Amino acid sequence: MYVKLIYERRCKFKTMARRRRKKNSKKVIISTIVLVGIIALATCGYVLYEHYFNSDNVNIPDDGEDEKPSYPTELGKVNVTSKISWNNEFNISKESVFYQYNQEEIESYYSSVDFNLAKDVSKKEEVFTSLYDLLSKDFNKLNYDGKNSSYEDTNFTWANYVIADRDFTLSPLTEDEVKKNGRNKDVYLDILYRQDNILFKSSLGSDGLLDREHILPKSYGFNNEGTGYQKLDAGCDLHNLRSADHKGNSTGHNNRLYDDISTLENINEVYDPDNKSISYYNDSYFEPPSEDKGEIARAVFYMALKYRYYEEGNDILTEGPSIRLSDDAIKIDSTIIPSDTKDNPIEFGKLSTLLKWNEEDPVNENEMIRNNIVYNLQGNRNPFVDYPNLANLLFIE
Repeated sequence: MYVKLIYERRCKFKTMARRRRKKNSKKVIISTIVLVGIIALATCGYVLYEHYFNSDNVNIPDDGEDEKPSYPTELGKVNVTSKISWNNEFNISKESVFYQYNQEEIESYYSSVDFNLAKDVSKKEEVFTSLYDLLSKDFNKLNYDGKNSSYEDTNFTWANYVIADRDFTLSPLTEDEVKKNGRNKDVYLDILYRQDNILFKSSLGSDGLLDREHILPKSYGFNNEGTGYQKLDAGCDLHNLRSADHKGNSTGHNNRLYDDISTLENINEVYDPDNKSISYYNDSYFEPPSEDKGEIARAVFYMALKYRYYEEGNDILTEGPSIRLSDDAIKIDSTIIPSDTKDNPIEFGKLSTLLKWNEEDPVNENEMIRNNIVYNLQGNRNPFVDYPNLANLLFIE
């Protein structure tokens, strides 16, 4: 009896010991899991902070001599898709004016530019110079003439409107266009200062319905007597030229600066032919319809980059102006020629408003398509369409 009691107690003690060991083992496992979880969360938190919130962190390759520079996250890359591809089943060759570039090809175009330098104010001018050289290297000056041409020669600006400003939803490519790398004469265009797209016919080139609009007015540094601006690179630059409603251009924009003025007193209004889109203007400023503001801002940014430095030519017809952007720009009522900007760059604006428009009206697919087509025709791109936030890096001190 006594032996049995001792045995039962020993069994009981062993059972209790096993339970304690098992309980302690569970505590160790749970503690380990919790500790690993805390470490993992802390690591993830640090990575997220460094990647998304620490704006000073830009991953530059250690041996950068053989690798192209990385791009700051502030550049805001645009994902490239294409309505041209959506609306036809044809393969478009790289030799075609309609070819659309993918993101890798676009980044390769800018591989010579170290955008990271723009984060250092003392080195920002190096980025301006690098981009200026890039945009000028393969620039192909187009011919401004040809109002009533056959629209088959891509050297004429009116012909190029039929390509670059085309609405590819309403006027998709045809098999014949793709095969011959040609284009139809009668297509719908997406034009400035009006909401509806219109069917462009040869007669519209001279009947007063459409204008070849200089988004940054030609009087700001690349004009001269008569039609001399048509011989200058700046006067024929397709990134700054858009088909536009005649009334919105001549009555509203003219040579005015850009600003938000619709809430001010004594403001004039300009309606499009269908009484939809409204532009506003006063003596000094012009406010276009909201749907045009971002595109206008990015075209002005391009002009202030491509024509940042005065170019001395053999005569007045081969010069290039020096253009800067400012909030203190004053509307001019006379013509400024390139040589006038040699030592005193012409100022245009309003810069803070243009930067705001760039944020409020982001790049859309039509603008991306147009940038690719102008690249095919003219040989250079608008960096502010490819990287919209580049404007903040370059123009904000």
